[in-house]
Amino acid sequence: MIEIILLLACFCFVFIVVLAGWFLNMGEEGDECEGKDKKGTYEIDEDLKCVLKSCASGYYKSGKECLVDQSGVVCVPTGTSDPQGIYLKNMSNVCTLSSCATGYTKNGTTCNPVPPVDPFPTSITGLSGRYDVGSATASVWNDKSSNANHAPVDRGTLKVTATDVTGTTADGLKFPTEVLGTDSAYTLLYVGKYNGARKRRIFDATSSNWLSTWWNSRVGVAHHNGWMTAHGTGVLPNGSTELVQGTDSMGIYRLNGVDRKTAEPGAAKPTQITINSGQLVAGQSSDWAMKEVIFYNRVLTIAEIKQVEKYLKDKYMSSGTETYTIGDYKEIEGFTF
Repeated sequence: MIEIILLLACFCFVFIVVLAGWFLNMGEEGDECEGKDKKGTYEIDEDLKCVLKSCASGYYKSGKECLVDQSGVVCVPTGTSDPQGIYLKNMSNVCTLSSCATGYTKNGTTCNPVPPVDPFPTSITGLSGRYDVGSATASVWNDKSSNANHAPVDRGTLKVTATDVTGTTADGLKFPTEVLGTDSAYTLLYVGKYNGARKRRIFDATSSNWLSTWWNSRVGVAHHNGWMTAHGTGVLPNGSTELVQGTDSMGIYRLNGVDRKTAEPGAAKPTQITINSGQLVAGQSSDWAMKEVIFYNRVLTIAEIKQVEKYLKDKYMSSGTETYTIGDYKEIEGFTF
């Protein structure tokens, strides 16, 4: 009996020693351990099991093994590809859309055009009307600012192309009086041109002898109940159908970014500004084309004016030089910014 007890005691002692050794040699959670995939790094998890943690460079973890990383290789997808897409193989050797060409953004499996950023200087206060090709219809030139100062056509119809809003001598519209501010204050900026045989006024007014830029084939003149600029033949290019940028305000007239005022305006101010629909339209209408017209309900500073002029010049004008050749090949000073 004593022998049996001693045998059991010895057995228990050996078991305890072995068990203690096993516990002493067992790793803790987070320790590295040895796994079967030679490309992998293993660690002990919270259940004290040895699991695959990561794979060597050039391999990726897929379940319990490390597979060769096939990503980054230029490829041609099966089926229809997006012509603006750049395709690369992923880790699993599948050809997928990776990115898109400049001007496009990735949207799932296709490339969509990036919407153009409007460089219009929105920080300038007092914007009361803004009209461009995208806001025009045959019967109304819609205001794309938040003011809803739409300009209805009251003579003929507008002809809208991809690049211009045009009209003949029979076509005209009136900008609402709401584009003007207190005491008829305004700043008007635009890009346009003569667009046919008849060359008289384009911008005019309903209640005063007011015009801006175009008159009797001249380009670059202003009359605010009195001439503000030189206006004789030979002084400026005559008959030009080139695109120009004009800026008109109370006591301000600029053409292509240059001050062209030579005299102060008359006292009367326009109460409503039109294109081909003013008080002298019967004998002073023109064939015309416009790209954009912008109103502010106050007199802008010259620094503010230059911001809007630069926006219009960069968007529509081909010339950014210090001289600007138009019409009969005379040169006038032009944009320096």
